[in-house]
Amino acid sequence: MPKITPFENKKTEHSGMKEYTRKLLLHRLGIGGRFLVCILVAVGIAIGVSRYLSNKNYDTLEVISSVEHADTISTRYVEYNDRLLRYSKDGVSCVTLSHEMIWSQTYNMQDPILAICGSAVAVADQGGNELYIFDESGLKGQVNTLLPIQQVTISREGVTAVILEDSSVSWIYLYDQDGEKLLDARCNLAETGQPMSLSMAPDGSKLAVSFLQVAGGMSNTCVVFYNLGAVGANFVDKIVASRLYEGILVPRVCYLSEDTCVAVGETGFYVFEGAEIPEETVDGTMEGEIQSVCFGESRFGLVYEQEGEIPYLLKIFDRKGNLVLEQSFDLKYSQIKLAKDCVVIYNENECAIYSMKGVLRYQGTFTDTLVNFYALKGRRFVAVYPQKTDQLKLS
Repeated sequence: MPKITPFENKKTEHSGMKEYTRKLLLHRLGIGGRFLVCILVAVGIAIGVSRYLSNKNYDTLEVISSVEHADTISTRYVEYNDRLLRYSKDGVSCVTLSHEMIWSQTYNMQDPILAICGSAVAVADQGGNELYIFDESGLKGQVNTLLPIQQVTISREGVTAVILEDSSVSWIYLYDQDGEKLLDARCNLAETGQPMSLSMAPDGSKLAVSFLQVAGGMSNTCVVFYNLGAVGANFVDKIVASRLYEGILVPRVCYLSEDTCVAVGETGFYVFEGAEIPEETVDGTMEGEIQSVCFGESRFGLVYEQEGEIPYLLKIFDRKGNLVLEQSFDLKYSQIKLAKDCVVIYNENECAIYSMKGVLRYQGTFTDTLVNFYALKGRRFVAVYPQKTDQLKLS
């Protein structure tokens, strides 16, 4: 008679396989769980170390490299895409931090002024008639104006706007990166007022101008927005928006992004937003008179004088007008720069570095006269002196 395997044995065998599969799955989940825990712990440690380093107070700015060079008294420097722009009355050059030449251009200017956006650079003779337009590879265009240049602004693509002034009329001229005129706008001083400041959106789509107007013995400001694209073609003189501030001076306008512009007045700021037609979204009127203003990437800072042992108060806002940092300091400053993760305050002989949390990371003096001082990534900084350039590190 054939042997019949009982059904119960098959069931037991099947149950054993299920148990083995279950244990294998639990084992793999255990390995995966431990791996996930390790990742979370590593991320937590990295975040903790980053926060610790960003808020740590340092005693020393260690020199990690130094390059000697010889400059005239009038030579100035400005940071430019991890490089330096060195300019004077005789010319401008782009050099690496080790002062290796990338490009150079000679000219003869009485008072050179610069505008930078991305890799685009405009150099103009304030009160003169020369304008040069550059990118990271060198000269792109040159313009000789009929009237004296007063101010200049530039977009990422090299579209440049200048204010030209005559005795009774001002002009706003726009040029492409090759120096070809795109358009012009006439500003009658008796009607529109005296232009004080202008700023172009990084993408070149809009231009903001603040005009000083005097009426009835009172000084007013009118902030005007030009749309340089298709939308502006539907408006008279491409003016798509304006805002009048009676009895208030608003001497600075600055685009922080394609769609956000900040106008800074005597006692506060105003934020305008709009992809095509800007509108005022924030009225940041405050008590106290603003002493100075600084702009950074998507941020701006206002400095006030205050009573007491600490004479200065710095308020930093994001591009939406939200207060990011409020910091008192006592350093008699000549420059304030807003880096990505710190604030640099300095004069010719000393500096103070604060984190964006308000922690004083370093304060000290220099034996040589500072021409420029700014932050690189991490804890590295660059100090430019008349005879040398140092790369420094907090230690």
